[in-house]
Amino acid sequence: MKLAAVHCPNPACHHDYEAVLNEGEWHAECPRCGQNNRVAGMNASKEITGYCNCGRPMDDHIFGREKYACPGKGKAR
Repeated sequence: MKLAAVHCPNPACHHDYEAVLNEGEWHAECPRCGQNNRVAGMNASKEITGYCNCGRPMDDHIFGREKYACPGKGKAR
């Protein structure tokens, strides 16, 4: 188990709270508004942004149903 200090980014809430999470859990429900908020951790920089490491939107890399191809860094964006 781990203890996390969380800030709710909901504009109508902005509540600071603490949450107890199991290892591997990364979201904590705000007790005030009920929104699930991301808990910072060692990989907090790996938030889901919709962009590849090369800087292009992931949608640009998806072809067909499950095929994925990254043009790589240095390619035209």
